[in-house]
Amino acid sequence: MFFLKKAHSSINYIYFKPKKYCDTWLTKNHKTPRLLFKHSGIFDLNKNLVLFIITGFDDGRLSSLIEYYEPSKVVVLNQVGNQFDNEERNNGSNKDIFLNLNHEKIEFDSYDVTNASDILNKKIKEYKDCNIIISSQGPKLSSLSTYKNYLLNNNIALAYVSARDFNDKYSIGIDENYISGSFDFNIE
Repeated sequence: MFFLKKAHSSINYIYFKPKKYCDTWLTKNHKTPRLLFKHSGIFDLNKNLVLFIITGFDDGRLSSLIEYYEPSKVVVLNQVGNQFDNEERNNGSNKDIFLNLNHEKIEFDSYDVTNASDILNKKIKEYKDCNIIISSQGPKLSSLSTYKNYLLNNNIALAYVSARDFNDKYSIGIDENYISGSFDFNIE
């Protein structure tokens, strides 16, 4: 998105959901969480850290973010619906991870980029007196709403957890009902 922004004022996107995700592991051997280059925000050592996580199906990534950054609060943005057995598989629904953690859960539809961006922006404004790191681990479209909010609030940081291994059956097939739209980099 950083490089696209340098070359274009807006882009069109199209996203095809897979027909199915594999029933076993998706990724493993995760690397240390990192802030994205040129998107690491502005941090004040006197402020608490709030970690926003748009969740997905990979418990290891979620746990590593929480353990690494040790936030004072986690805002969990949970994908709504039961597509891909989401309600059972989505790690944001996994209560064990959050047992002893100050957290807030929000229902979120990553496939609706405009509404997802609005929900995320509203939450960011609630925590404007904190340091904020956002990690998008859910459907790939969630990266659009995440980046839009970075453009609106460039003091927030974007984080990612890479994996060394990806399941070769990570996803299977393509759902022909695509999602498309336009993304404007010129945000006022």
